Amino acid sequence: MDFGSPFSFAFKDQNWFKKLIIPGLIFLIPIVGWFYLLGWGLEITLQIIRKEPVVIPETDFGKFLSRGLKAFVISFVYSIPTMIFQIPSTLSNAMAQSASSDNGTGAILGGLAIITICTSILNLIYSLVMVFILPAAYALFLNNNEEIGAGFRLGEIFALIKKAPVAYLLTWLGSLIAGMIGGAGVIACVVGLLITIPFSTLIIAHFYGQAYNEATKF
Repeated sequence: MDFGSPFSFAFKDQNWFKKLIIPGLIFLIPIVGWFYLLGWGLEITLQIIRKEPVVIPETDFGKFLSRGLKAFVISFVYSIPTMIFQIPSTLSNAMAQSASSDNGTGAILGGLAIITICTSILNLIYSLVMVFILPAAYALFLNNNEEIGAGFRLGEIFALIKKAPVAYLLTWLGSLIAGMIGGAGVIACVVGLLITIPFSTLIIAHFYGQAYNEATKF
């Protein structure tokens, strides 16, 4: 697995600035922009999976918006357990703000506190598992004609992770670094985000494709 390519391939394109700034501007559109950027970035994952030349995607609003919406559905479904794990904490905070001094309320809050600790631990474990599952889920989705159901083939997903655990671990590490790069645009009076956020999206997508290829080459 090539750890350096995700950070350098974009600059081999002479038109890299234009190709990054346009998705960056589209990203400013509330909600729709995020879906578009997700679908646009996953084009890199698909190029790598298909072993095509890896180039920054041109603008294709309909195609990438549609793909991004489907990918969002996959990530949203996987995020449902996280939402459930947060319910005890939300209830506990709400009750604490309106609590009276009676013993009954205190007992309930005490019970919720214990449940909150347990669900927080479960949420942490689940979040760590998702770090490995989502890249594999997205890759399967892309490699199966972008069928949403392919993103939930847990047997195939875990098989991919089992075959290339180091690749998916490196993907997680690369994604962390990409996240820091994405936020670095703030230094340039926020305007830099129009470049760094699309760039970080491409980095992550590149790792997704590499991890899938590592898992399927055996």
